[in-house]
Amino acid sequence: GRALGLIPPGLINVFIPGNMVGITKEFMRVATEGNQGEGIKFALEFGKPAPVGFATLETELGFEALNNFLVKFATRVGMKQFLPDKNERGDISRLLSDIRKAFSADLAMFEKHIGVSRADMLPQPTTTPSPSTGTTPN
Repeated sequence: GRALGLIPPGLINVFIPGNMVGITKEFMRVATEGNQGEGIKFALEFGKPAPVGFATLETELGFEALNNFLVKFATRVGMKQFLPDKNERGDISRLLSDIRKAFSADLAMFEKHIGVSRADMLPQPTTTPSPSTGTTPN
């Protein structure tokens, strides 16, 4: 194409090796067959380590990408457009910290208001009778 009618096709072809259909097919082949045959792999796991404590969220992403000028250029452009810079990351970090502090303060006020502590709100382990000892925790 002419890139919005501004750039001649010959100049665009200098920067894009091969044809777009071939590049797209090769990109998809690497995305689906790369990463040791696993393609793009994404995992999301929620968990709670103990009856009392914080929940956890774990993520994993694995992929292999086509390595050529066009992909590198698009990645650089995408990074600048979609990822926050150093100052923005600092702002986000401070915002999340402020949210956590405000939530903790609200929870403490709630606890004081209703007269219940956080420990009282968490599920407690239950016990069932056991023939040998009398009770066994679940």
